[in-house]
Amino acid sequence: MGKKKIKIGDKAPTFKLDSFNSGIIDLAELIGKQKIFLIFSRYFGCPGSQFDLKKLLNRYPEIEEEGGKILFITQSGEKIANEFIEREKIEFPVIPSSKDELYKEYGLEMASDETWAELQKNKKKIAKLGIKHLEYEGWEEQEPGQFLIDTDGSIAYKKKGWLDINSYIETLMFSVAIKAHKDYIENEIESPTEIIAAQIQLGFLYQALGILTGKIGTLEQARESFLVVVKESNKKGFHFHSAAAYEYLANVENRLGNYMISSKYYEEARETYKKSLQNIELNTLKEKITDKIEYLYAWNLIEKAKSYHIKEEYLQAKEYYTEACVILRNLPNYNYEASYYYAWSFLEEAENLSKEEKYDKAIKNYENTKDLFKNSIMAIRSFRKNKKYSNREVIKKLEEVAKSRMNYCSARIKLEEARVLGKQGEHSAAAEKFATATTQFREVCIVFKKNRKHKELKILYYLCRAWENIELAKTHDDPDRFAKAAQLFTKVKKFFSENKMKLLASGNSAFCQALKLSTIFDKEINTKNKTELYSKIQSMLRIAASSYRKGGFEGGADWTLATSTYFDATWYLIRADKEMSLEKKNDFLKRGSEIFKSTAELFGEAGYRNKEKEIIEKLNMVKKGEKIIISALNTIQEPSLFRSALGIVTPLCPIEISQPTRISEVLQFKKKAIRVKRKRRFKASGEKIRKSLKRVKSKFKKNIQYKEEIKPLKPRKAKKSTEKSLLEAEISEEQRLIMKKMESEIDFQERKFTCIVHKGVIHSAVYICPNCNTFYCLKCVSALKKIGENCWYCNFEFDI
Repeated sequence: MGKKKIKIGDKAPTFKLDSFNSGIIDLAELIGKQKIFLIFSRYFGCPGSQFDLKKLLNRYPEIEEEGGKILFITQSGEKIANEFIEREKIEFPVIPSSKDELYKEYGLEMASDETWAELQKNKKKIAKLGIKHLEYEGWEEQEPGQFLIDTDGSIAYKKKGWLDINSYIETLMFSVAIKAHKDYIENEIESPTEIIAAQIQLGFLYQALGILTGKIGTLEQARESFLVVVKESNKKGFHFHSAAAYEYLANVENRLGNYMISSKYYEEARETYKKSLQNIELNTLKEKITDKIEYLYAWNLIEKAKSYHIKEEYLQAKEYYTEACVILRNLPNYNYEASYYYAWSFLEEAENLSKEEKYDKAIKNYENTKDLFKNSIMAIRSFRKNKKYSNREVIKKLEEVAKSRMNYCSARIKLEEARVLGKQGEHSAAAEKFATATTQFREVCIVFKKNRKHKELKILYYLCRAWENIELAKTHDDPDRFAKAAQLFTKVKKFFSENKMKLLASGNSAFCQALKLSTIFDKEINTKNKTELYSKIQSMLRIAASSYRKGGFEGGADWTLATSTYFDATWYLIRADKEMSLEKKNDFLKRGSEIFKSTAELFGEAGYRNKEKEIIEKLNMVKKGEKIIISALNTIQEPSLFRSALGIVTPLCPIEISQPTRISEVLQFKKKAIRVKRKRRFKASGEKIRKSLKRVKSKFKKNIQYKEEIKPLKPRKAKKSTEKSLLEAEISEEQRLIMKKMESEIDFQERKFTCIVHKGVIHSAVYICPNCNTFYCLKCVSALKKIGENCWYCNFEFDI
């Protein structure tokens, strides 16, 4: 079995292995019967694995209920595994494997820093449960992971790290709900209005599943559903539905990273909402939609800002954020967002200053940005406390992201300070700052990993570690530190999507190898070994220059080639110093002086005037016969590009998204629209009747020969209620109370009620909307509440 990089949508590698408690397990045979949850634990003695097992056993009935099957992989031996199986009463198959078998086949190798950090975070919870480290087995560095295999054998969900049981159960639940909605649309709906409502719900479920799993194909299916809604709604003239669908499309495109397309959909939604105002009579609803139109214009600008941000055009992004904030401040329902995106406008300016290597100004701007994000947290908290507003769960998540933004700013401050210190030659202090920044980036990385947007932070994390190792290498003349930095630059290369940035990382890695060899060169005494090292150093510098040139970094390539020539000159001076023959000594000095002169010219042509001046001074010293302290490490200095902020883009978090019109509001609007139409129809009918009566009356008056006072008809007196009717009223009221009591005490398992989300039978925990008596699974309600949804039929805010 070879190492594979498993992606969502790939076919799951099959296996046929003997389990500890369920005989031979053939994955190929199981695929197609039900969804399979493949859990890769470490070994039973590991505290993290025991903690995961407890969570799994607590939720095992729910997984079975949703039709999932668990296969549990462990590195424990037979004796320990059987002890745990018996003690914990494990019913699902437990399968043994080594790190070189199934773990490697599913791409699980050494545990990441985030995995260890998460274990540290859960340390108190683990201790509270009385979990202790037991016998060591397997590989201590093993990365755990989970995979959901769909009935077609493809990977529907994957996660490296410790068990996230909630995400898995929600993935199963949304998958079941999608299938039920598709069947419902195909077989049970005839009314066009019902089709629109069902398509909105289906699109929403696809979107929720796509967000949960990170599967692009699922988000694209959500897009298709919403496009159907737009088409059908426009046909029927349901502008409100069409506008809401455009909003959902904008959110989907945002998730896919298509920010300019998202911006266009917000504009479409805005224009369509304007059309919907023609069908609205209620002033309160008109005001709400007018606010929504302004809100969508603000988000049209924010999406444009995001588009410029990822292109590293920070000042243009800042302008759009500032303009959006002006609009948001005037919208009471959304003004908490104004303070948050105002902080973003300052962050854009700080990023631009960092890119221009104006470190001191960048530090001040990051400090200001940090304070502004702190202010935005206060605004968000104040807004969340107001019970008038819903979406409190979504707003709470934005607060968490704001805290992460503050931590990110703190890390960037340390990073900029480290750059300043490194430039000043204070390598030890710089290394310390880089180490602090590394730790902070790792913590931010964990938060963003939950939202599947941490690639940019990974880049920063590994770059900081590389720069820290370079500073420590210079402090201690340690070649191993340079080698470690080279490995880290190679690791960073994987996270860059642009070929240009990959070439920059490759160039930096090769330059680090040259620095490593230079350290060994300076310590080497043997001339023959020095000659070999000289050739290797020159080779690495040429590779670095070539990578920089291919990536379009002309300045870095010129610097590296000039450095290579500079090292040639140094090599001749070193040989002259060692040479006993006066004639050969003078020859080496002459050649070295000539190369020094050409090196100065190369640096001058490339625009590095200070370096040119430094080399001319050394040349004059050589001509005067003065003693020069020569070191390869001092000669081979990395270009400024080496610590550049190019390609380092602050990650955009999926939580930073607009608050779309809820599905419940869309469905409610449909009912209101029908009521308005009926009202208009009845009004028109009434008007016709009145006109007809008027004509009859006028005609009657013309034919009257005499005047007669017409007395108005007296209203009839209401009959007194009989004892029988009163008794009936009492009985009906009593019956109503009994029915209400019965409803609260009913056995839901026997009644087989249907959940409105997944169109299936509720087997256990049920939730009845207190306002409209719509039935939901409790799990469905929890999932909807997480993403800010209310009751789909009456817009009641869930009270769990």
